[in-house]
Amino acid sequence: MPSKASDTGGLREVVVVTMWARVMVTVNINVSDGLANRVCGTVVGIETTGYQVIIILVKFDSPRVGKDAIAQS
Repeated sequence: MPSKASDTGGLREVVVVTMWARVMVTVNINVSDGLANRVCGTVVGIETTGYQVIIILVKFDSPRVGKDAIAQS
């Protein structure tokens, strides 16, 4: 995995996340699905294998955000 934020869409190499943390999308992922810069939500699930995080589940404030992504996952 690249270590420079410019090569990872602004993601850092290490990110600390906890349940119920408030999070915000900081890049446009899929604008037509509402996954756009400045959309906020809450971490509602973290799936791990040992110490490795596999999935972080976010419930967005608007129920319209991420409908396509949910249907595809």
